[in-house]
Amino acid sequence: MKARVFTALGLLPIVVAALFAQVSWPLWALGGLVLLLAARELPGLLSPLPWSLPLLALLSWLTLPLAPPSYAVLFALWGLGVLSAASGQRGMWRVEGAAFWIAAPLASLAVFHAHAPQGALMLLFGPIWLGDTVALFAGKAFGKHKLAPRWSPKKTLEGAVAGLLSSLAIGAVLAPFFHYAPIAGAVAGGLAGGLGQAGDLFESALKRRAGIKDSGSLLPGHGGLLDRIDSLLFAAVPVLWLLSVSR
Repeated sequence: MKARVFTALGLLPIVVAALFAQVSWPLWALGGLVLLLAARELPGLLSPLPWSLPLLALLSWLTLPLAPPSYAVLFALWGLGVLSAASGQRGMWRVEGAAFWIAAPLASLAVFHAHAPQGALMLLFGPIWLGDTVALFAGKAFGKHKLAPRWSPKKTLEGAVAGLLSSLAIGAVLAPFFHYAPIAGAVAGGLAGGLGQAGDLFESALKRRAGIKDSGSLLPGHGGLLDRIDSLLFAAVPVLWLLSVSR
């Protein structure tokens, strides 16, 4: 737990600085680095993986500032990535396409940042961070019913509900600071919390299928980079699309 806290505290200022920057390039650059590092963990998580589409995803990322994609494109790429990762086999949904499970959500952060009030990405990150923390401690204190024992034996229904409620609440509290109505913030927060938990379980299922505990060892106390951003990868595109049409 101590290593987990120290790692989080070390990364937090970097991420927050990018979220609140007046320009989008720090977030774009940070996202590109995260994409590159996270893509390195895909082979162990899914299967031997050719680098063709991960490299294509990175190339798409590098051209993002020239022609930002619409949310429809991001949804399509994200859906391709999720289905590819879920299938885990070659065929109609090729496993190589799983790179877009990472690339599309990260791209959505830069797209949203360029057109939203400064710091408004906290309406995505805040609910995910708080919900994850509350779910962890509430589950340890009050958890009695397993949420998904097949995929993640330590997660409890009580922890999940507490995390979801806290995500909804923090979304409503933060919304006025970024010129959104509290109800829009609450919906976005609840969606971020719910999809974040689904993303966590999704990656847990992939790890269970691959027979590994963590996606990597890059982050002490957390495991791999995908272990840290799995919630974000499920929540980013839907939540940011919702916020983009709520102003």
